Amino acid sequence: MVALRLSDRFRERLALLSEGRREHVINRLIRFQRDPQEKQLRLRPLRCAPGHFLIDSARYDRIVLRTDLIDGETVYTAVDCGRHEIIEDWERAAKPRST
Repeated sequence: MVALRLSDRFRERLALLSEGRREHVINRLIRFQRDPQEKQLRLRPLRCAPGHFLIDSARYDRIVLRTDLIDGETVYTAVDCGRHEIIEDWERAAKPRST
């Protein structure tokens, strides 16, 4: 089973979702813990944020995970969730600010 933690930001973002959407996100995290390579999760690197991954879905909320090395073990931390727009938010935040 994959080690998984939830960040405070993830908890805050999850609380903003409706009950049904929260349940769906939590169920996908459980599936991820059991088998991170499950094809339906569509796990892939988040291009704009090295060390971060995206559990992507064509119809449902996305989940952003960060990998951390703790005591020699890779631990995933859920850091964000929400509709497709969260990808754009992460990409926008990764761009250098012009002065």
